[in-house]
Amino acid sequence: MNIQEVQAKVNQLLGQKAWGVSLGYGSFLTIEFGQPLPSNNEQQKIHGEWHLWLYNCTWRLEEGDKILADSEDKRNNLEVAVHRLENLTLQSVNLIPPAWDMVFAFEHQVVLKLFAIYSQNYNHWFLYTPDAEVLNVKILRILSKLCIGIGDTEFDQLMTLFSIDNGFYLGKTQRL
Repeated sequence: MNIQEVQAKVNQLLGQKAWGVSLGYGSFLTIEFGQPLPSNNEQQKIHGEWHLWLYNCTWRLEEGDKILADSEDKRNNLEVAVHRLENLTLQSVNLIPPAWDMVFAFEHQVVLKLFAIYSQNYNHWFLYTPDAEVLNVKILRILSKLCIGIGDTEFDQLMTLFSIDNGFYLGKTQRL
């Protein structure tokens, strides 16, 4: 999957409102987009057609020329700040090489910026899509580690599972 394909996939989020914004373990952050999906378990969190999970990245939330929060701020500050994203319409998403940092621009000049904190071996974010795919990014160096010492058949199987190019992975997944 090349950067143009990734950008086209991510651009499908434009015009959608963020909801279900939730601070997870540490600085993990999840944001739902699209219609809520039915759940078989009333204890399970309701997810949207699109589910963004910020995983191994640092992030900063800004509004205009003010910083609302940084992912390493005190927990109570983070919990208040992330709810600023609730019901805001996503206006643009930019992917920035070489680490594939991202900038999500919402209405009212609210901006969420993601920054990779590892140079290899870790997923920075996951985007679950309505067609049961998951898009995530790792720095490309992991690919060389995966492929060392495997035969052609195993390599073909790996490429069947994941579409890998420039560090992006797009694979089928089970819904959360």
